[in-house]
Parts: sequence; C-alpha cells; structure tokens
Amino acid sequence: MIAGLLLACGAEPDIALVPPPPAGCEPTETCELAVGVRAGPGFHLNRDYPVRFVADAADRLASDQPEFTFADNRNGTQVVRLAAGTSSVSGKLKVSWCNEEACHIDELAVTLDP
Repeated sequence: MIAGLLLACGAEPDIALVPPPPAGCEPTETCELAVGVRAGPGFHLNRDYPVRFVADAADRLASDQPEFTFADNRNGTQVVRLAAGTSSVSGKLKVSWCNEEACHIDELAVTLDP
C-alpha cells in the first residue's frame, strides 16, 4: 500500500502515485515493486531531474536500484528493490514536475508493503 497517494494544491498539478499490486515476495529473496507516477493535465514530469526513491531506512533496500523509466511526458515508473526479508519500507519519491511557466521539485511520501 502507498501512503500519500495524491498531491494537489492550488496551482500545483495532480501528481499521483499509482500503487503497485501485491508482490507476493518470498522472505529470502529480493523483492521488486513498481510505483507509477502520473502528472495531471497541463503538466509534465521533468526529464532533467533524476527521479529517485530515498528510503527512511536505507538498509531495507537492495544495493542496486534501477533508474526511473519515463513512459511519456506525464507518466513513468520507479522500480524499488527491497532487500530480502524486508516487510515494508517508507521513504520519499523525489520528483520534479513542470508546466509552461516553471518547474517544481516535490518529495512524495511513500510506504511500500510487499
């Protein structure tokens, strides 16, 4: 499950986190969860800003983390690899979104439960 599913304030865009389906991970194996990010109409994700997940407890992540993948200007996916035996991990997904006038950086609160 993901905490902080939607960020929407005034002139800011709808930046939505698309929750991953339950992974059914084995406790002895590394687990991958894909978190989708979607910018609302009139906004796009900033390709010049490195989107990344920063865990509150870094030891709960596997050492090799994949880069963010853009599906198009408004949608992308961050795969997060959890270390073997991890039951859940919280952190922030750092993302930048833009409209025609400016770009902004946000940190979206995320909790991943495999």
